[in-house]
Amino acid sequence: MSQLLSAGFEEIENPFVVVCEGSGDARFVFELLKTREVANCSVGYPNEKDAKGGGKDAIEAYLVAISTWFAIHPDKNLQGLMLLLDADDKPESAFRLACKAFKGAGFHIPSKAYSCESSIKSKDEFPANVAVYLIPGMMQSGEQETGTLEDILLRAAFAKNPLYEGCLDAFLGCIGKAPEHQPNKRAKMRMSALVGASFPSNPWASVDKLLASSKNDLVPMNSQHFSDLADFLAKFCRE
Repeated sequence: MSQLLSAGFEEIENPFVVVCEGSGDARFVFELLKTREVANCSVGYPNEKDAKGGGKDAIEAYLVAISTWFAIHPDKNLQGLMLLLDADDKPESAFRLACKAFKGAGFHIPSKAYSCESSIKSKDEFPANVAVYLIPGMMQSGEQETGTLEDILLRAAFAKNPLYEGCLDAFLGCIGKAPEHQPNKRAKMRMSALVGASFPSNPWASVDKLLASSKNDLVPMNSQHFSDLADFLAKFCRE
């Protein structure tokens, strides 16, 4: 079965590993893997115990920890390593960061996002396929979309409950503090407000707590807005 790696992981159970920026992203991917019945993938994110830090800046150190773990467990075989990052407002910068992290940890450097590439398997590289997926994903035009995980979570929530979008617009307009000029932060604010209002048993809940709850009826994990990522994950874990 798929595995959500805890801090200080003692066991990486699966041959494919997806590394995310934070706990909310990792929980989302883990739940998506369960929904799609993908059973051979582990999901983790940088933390103080494994990478002495969190977020994008600690990804390289976390990849080093993963490669080290597999190096000292020769009975285990790392077949694929995928980075899932927010595109934010500069997708090209996010991709460069992913490439730098792969290189610094001794992995093959991918040529582009949204493809699973076989390692050259030279003596200087860890022998595992690599992939990069930037959220929200690609537009129908083929161009990279800017944004964050919260963008596709909101789309899924609004598709199920269309009235929520107008309610959030009214609320944020009323308080007058919505960062209109910073769409990524606006999406995070909207999602935080929606989670708090829609999860009465734990109104201070974060996205990862919401998605982990059996009572989550806000963001359906089988939403079509997750299809591209879910399809990519399933393909990645078959490579």
